[in-house]
Amino acid sequence: MIINSQRTIYGLEYMTSKIAGDNHVTRPNTTLNEKHGILPTAKAPAGTDLGIKYLAIGIGGNNPVAGVNEYSYSQHGIQDAALFQQIPFVMRTAAQDLTATEQSMYKHRVSRTVSGVQYFLYYLKVLQPMDISRETYVVTPSSVGPSSLSVFTTDTPAHLNPVMRTSNRVPTNSNGYVSAMVKIKFSLTPSEMQDIQNAIDLLYGTGTNKIITEIGVCGGVEVSPGGEAVEVQIHYHVGTGIDIPLVYSPTTGYSRAIEIGGSEPLYA
Repeated sequence: MIINSQRTIYGLEYMTSKIAGDNHVTRPNTTLNEKHGILPTAKAPAGTDLGIKYLAIGIGGNNPVAGVNEYSYSQHGIQDAALFQQIPFVMRTAAQDLTATEQSMYKHRVSRTVSGVQYFLYYLKVLQPMDISRETYVVTPSSVGPSSLSVFTTDTPAHLNPVMRTSNRVPTNSNGYVSAMVKIKFSLTPSEMQDIQNAIDLLYGTGTNKIITEIGVCGGVEVSPGGEAVEVQIHYHVGTGIDIPLVYSPTTGYSRAIEIGGSEPLYA
């Protein structure tokens, strides 16, 4: 099931532009480029795909969660164009900066001086094609246990021969719903987990909780192969509770799935 993914109006506008066959137009004051001062007025060529390609993380909000792999209800509204408190995936001094190959895994590189030392912060992580999959399920509620999932199929001609409903088309809990989702692999390497903790200490103080409470699933595009990302908008906010010190592993890192998409009820 899709749990706690708050779609933004900007993600909805992107989706409707795709349905209409139009070019998606980013509104002013809605991009992370404007937030971070990175090519804030740059535009991709007309017709360029601005679908989801990046992830952003933050430590804002105050939602408690039951465990490190649990979801929490997002405190973001549909109009929120940024995270509450975004943090970088990587923060390095100029002498220890990432190699060109390593930099290709991130976007929105920002230079910042902290306590007289220059650092480079990398605020977006590039999604790889194998990190994204699509699934559609029928979710059937149960009065005695958890809901059951079954794969939605169209292997019968009944879909082409609909029968008129006699009810008022009001869904009931017993009917369930169909959920079309995009499943995204969210992973952190041991090095990233160490970098994130160091960045939080440097930016907000050593007493700050190192819990990723929000993930932004972002659309946008590179201005050129290997170049910076422009017109980056958050399409979905996902609330989480990833306690970095608790889940840190020096050998395996951390990985989980996050889900975005939409659901429609089944009618009696």
